[in-house]
Formats: sequence, C-alpha cells, structure tokens
Amino acid sequence: MLRPFFAAITLIFLSTQAIALCRGDSYYDQLTVDQAAQLDLDAQAVPYGQGTVWVGTKGDAVLTLIGTVHIYDPRLGAHMARLAQTVQAADLILLEATPAEEAQLQSLMTRNPDVFLNTDGPTLPDVLPEKTWDQLMVALRARDIPPFLAAKFQPWYLMMTLAIPPCVMGDMAAGRRGLEHMIMDEAAKTGIPLQALEPFDTLIQIMQDGSEQEQLEMLALSASIEADQEAMFVAMGDSYFDGDIGKLIALNRFAVEDVAGLAPSHVQTLIRDAEEAIIINRNRAWMPKITAASAKHGDIVVAVGAGHLPDHQGLLALLVADGWTITPF
Repeated sequence: MLRPFFAAITLIFLSTQAIALCRGDSYYDQLTVDQAAQLDLDAQAVPYGQGTVWVGTKGDAVLTLIGTVHIYDPRLGAHMARLAQTVQAADLILLEATPAEEAQLQSLMTRNPDVFLNTDGPTLPDVLPEKTWDQLMVALRARDIPPFLAAKFQPWYLMMTLAIPPCVMGDMAAGRRGLEHMIMDEAAKTGIPLQALEPFDTLIQIMQDGSEQEQLEMLALSASIEADQEAMFVAMGDSYFDGDIGKLIALNRFAVEDVAGLAPSHVQTLIRDAEEAIIINRNRAWMPKITAASAKHGDIVVAVGAGHLPDHQGLLALLVADGWTITPF
C-alpha cells in the first residue's frame, strides 16, 4: 500500500533527481542533537557512502562510475571540469537515458497524453478531499502551474511534478541541465558513443504500479512534505557536494519516516519496497549491460544518479561481488 509514493520520494532523494541551488535553512539544522548523531551513525553504516566518483577495474577493463545529479547547480561546473578528461578518454558512456530516450519520452507525451493526463472521467478536485486539493493548489501556484491544468494530471504525475521544489523551476525553464547532460555535452565534442542502461519508460512503469486509490493517497501525503521541501533540498545539495552520499541516503530514510506519520515499522517496510523498486531492481538490471559493455570496450564511464552507487545493493557492491576492484577516483 502506498508504495508508489515512497518510490517517488526515494527516486527524488536517493537518485538525487533534483538537487539544485535551493537556498535558505538546511533540514539538518532542524534536527535535534540526538537526531543528528543518529543520522551520522546511520550514514557511516552505508557501504561506499563517501565519494561521488569511483574507478572499477577487472582485467584490462576500466569503469569510471560517476554519481550524478539530474538538475543544474552552479557547483557542478567545477565538478565537471575535474571529470572532463576522464569523459574524453572513454570508449563509451553508459547513462540512465540518452537524448534518444529523452526524445522517445517526449514523443510518448505527444502521441499518448493519456499516460500523463486524465482526459475522460473525474478530475482530481472531484476525487480528493477539499483540504488536500487546497494544499495542492498552494504548491501549484508556487510553481506557476495552473491548477485547472493540474486537475487533469494523473495522480502519480502531479506528485512527481510537485516533487520538484519552486527553487528549481527557474533553472529548468532556462534550460540549465544537470551533470549527466554536461557529460553528454563533453562526449559530443569528439563523438564518444552514448548508451542507455534501460528503456525510456522504465520509471513510468514503476510509478504507475499501484491502484488509483493508492496514487490518490500518495498525492495527499506528498502535499504534507511541502513545508520542509526546500530545506531538504538544501541539505541534499550540501551532502552531495561534500561527497557524503551515505548521509544523503540516511537522511532520506529519516525524513520519509518523519513526514509520513505512520507506524515506524510500517514505514520501514514501505521504504524497503520503494528502494527495491527504484534503486535495487534497476541496479541489478543494469549489471548485465555494464558487464556486456565492458567486454567490448576497455574504458567506460557509467554516469547514473548518485544514490545508485553506495549501499549493500548499490552498483559498487554488485561490481565487487562480480570480481571488480573498486577504488575512489
């Protein structure tokens, strides 16, 4: 129950889908001394939790694994400068999506708007409690999204839209992109080939998993995190650029439990289900593609959301189990 909501939260927090220049108070500053101490302990327990770039070797094959953020932050400029030579030396770049998959997604939205929009049947204000819709309208107006349009969104799509805080919207409108697009731009300079690790609609399929009622419930819960959202993104951005991905993961688990208002044991089950769907299953599905590519190319860059690298079922641990030697970049 409610797995899609927590899957989306994990997508945002663990895959660092939308870290950007959000300013103001950090969520870390809202924690008590005891909470901060526990968070540090939890972060230290995350395998490979320190660092955003790693090198894997196995025989003659070399992988450079780059944990990315998908939305622009000016601090990414210095980070990309450090990686440019590595990208230029690669034989192949593996990504969650290349421009080809992005074009497929855009084509799907154009050809089949029913995937994202409810074109016949009751709109969201008709099926949500009035208080919930009022909360959502405040969030929509903060993002300059007309409520009359959002009323026709599929519940999961509106929730994903609202997962991006207002402080990010200006960069998106200006066309400023995240680290993986910087990597793609660098690769394009000399024609280094790009390859996607999964079909373009993988995340859509995951997000659509669940009944309409579950999606409506996830929307109601997503409205409840609005007040803390920018503080969370400030904390996430700081953790990423400090290289402390373990703390980012620990923060995600703590924050979801904090806002959900459910029994802790139930929340932990939901979080595990979400991480299984969004992170672990995708990591496992990517491994054969990484292995096959490494058999054909001697020097590969794998650039994926930073939350895919660490932890017990992260790509780094899976590569070690497959015989790779992993070292910090």
